[in-house]
Formats: sequence, structure tokens, C-alpha cells
Amino acid sequence: MYFAEKLKGAVALQTYRLEGVEEKKQTAVKRLENALLFWYIVIDITRSIYKDMPLAAYSYPHQSTQLDIDNNRRFHWEKLRPEVAKDIELANNAAVNSS
Repeated sequence: MYFAEKLKGAVALQTYRLEGVEEKKQTAVKRLENALLFWYIVIDITRSIYKDMPLAAYSYPHQSTQLDIDNNRRFHWEKLRPEVAKDIELANNAAVNSS
């Protein structure tokens, strides 16, 4: 459901950028807000089932200690929530393409 709303929001946003129809921008924002709500559901469902998991892709070699590295290399869907929320801000701040 998250991806469905995100894709619908992305299509509406791009349509707004190309055509300048304000209703499309509002649709994009609403769809992306819905996507964020579905993301919260993912977090709620998985939080009680899964602990934060070690993930090599989240390593930060500039950290000073092994403990810091280990703490920053843990993944849970909750850690991505701020990135999901940024989509709404991006849509709210979108402008019509002038090309």
C-alpha cells in the first residue's frame, strides 16, 4: 500500500510540474501523506517482531569506535521514516517546470 500511494503521488506530482494544474499538486501531497501513514503501519507491525538488524550498508567508517559503528549499522524501517516524510515536503515545495 505504501508503494502504491507513493507511485500515485509521484505521477500526480510530475503531472503538476508539467501541466501546472494545482489540483494535481494537492493530489500528490495527499497521496504522499497516505504513503507516510502506511509507513507508520509498517513500523508498528515490524517493531514488535524485529529488532534493529545489523546491516553492512549502514556502516560509517568515519566513526571513532567499534561500538559507534555497530550502533550506526543497524536497520529498522523506523529509521527510514524521516526520508519517507521528506517526500511530502518535496511535493509541497514543488514548482511548475518552465521549460
